[in-house]
Amino acid sequence: MKVSQYILAGVALGSLLMGSACKREVSSQSDIQLTRQPYIQYKNEDSVRVRWMTDQQMKTPVMQWGEEKIEAYKVEHRLGNLYEAIVPTADGQLVSYGIFDGKEKISGDLKTNLLKNTGKSIQFFAVGDIGEATENGGFPTMLNKELSKFDGLQFGFLLGDIVYPVGASEKYDEQLFTPLAESLSKMPVFPILGNHDYGSDLDQNYFQEWAKVGNGHYYHIAKGNTQFLCLDSRNGSEGFYEFEEQKAWVEKTLKENQGKYKWTIIALHHPGKTCTYKKVSKQLISMYPIFNQYDVDLVMNGHAHTYERLNPMDAEGIPIQLENASQINDPLKDHFIAMTLGAGGKLKEGWTPEEKPCKFEGLVTKQIHAGHVGIFEINGDTLTFNLATHGTDDKDAFIWVKEAITQ
Repeated sequence: MKVSQYILAGVALGSLLMGSACKREVSSQSDIQLTRQPYIQYKNEDSVRVRWMTDQQMKTPVMQWGEEKIEAYKVEHRLGNLYEAIVPTADGQLVSYGIFDGKEKISGDLKTNLLKNTGKSIQFFAVGDIGEATENGGFPTMLNKELSKFDGLQFGFLLGDIVYPVGASEKYDEQLFTPLAESLSKMPVFPILGNHDYGSDLDQNYFQEWAKVGNGHYYHIAKGNTQFLCLDSRNGSEGFYEFEEQKAWVEKTLKENQGKYKWTIIALHHPGKTCTYKKVSKQLISMYPIFNQYDVDLVMNGHAHTYERLNPMDAEGIPIQLENASQINDPLKDHFIAMTLGAGGKLKEGWTPEEKPCKFEGLVTKQIHAGHVGIFEINGDTLTFNLATHGTDDKDAFIWVKEAITQ
């Protein structure tokens, strides 16, 4: 072989080796495996937390967030390697992201749609009583299936009893994070404490899974033209968490924000008045005058593993009858609507809404005993609600237009 042939062969071999090395660098995959897919949590109006778990410690955890590379860090967790990256929110834009250990990718390609408080329309879901094991009659994968049908969802509320039976971290992956992985990687969720979540030490379980918003028990957030007050009803009929302090906070917060938002929504685990099989919460009922004084529109809760929408109630909990329950063209001044959305992953067996007459006459608008999730859209003066159900053709939906309200 001539020298020139040796040179050409060498160049070709070198190019081949260099190309191979470059290819390995671009598509390099780490030996580290995700044991929990990324899930998004609210931090503040300008940023969210993205958390995930791995089977071994990462050397250089990095989040590729759109065009940015953002350093991540390890978060204390008693069961494994939990990491978190704090990333900026987008203004209603689709963001692609992924997880790397240095240059080695350990996640698939993920996308999320986040919304800043710009006054634009918002879409969110709400449901409670979610993470029940399938062997105990639970259906956690069904919730993910229903949520996947709604592309425009931007955030959601988990209305308590997030993981059964006692809110233990050991059950979170199997009964919540794995079956809901697709949905939780797309949008932030706001967790709310229920009585079953109190079954385990909160600091060693619930607050290891969820970063605190506010004090972690009750907090205020705003999205678009809507404010939300998330409460901790703890044991419901047996007592709220720090009830007097929390009640004072509710009144103070509503007073400070009066007139700033078109819509005001209360989210918690236990119902006040109800015609389900659950007891009423006298402490929540005692807040009804505050709700009406400061123009609360909607109270949404879980606890009862069924669906119930109540007629608008006044400060004393006395209902009025709607002329048209599916098209509400009324600001409903001095009245609010309460809804039980408590069958996100578990349905009450051996009970039906027709089992016995309700002691509160004229209270109920609609009851559906089926697994479900509530889907809300708020655009200006208009709130649109759809109940996505499974296992039944029965549905509930309404459009509420505050035509008479002026700012």
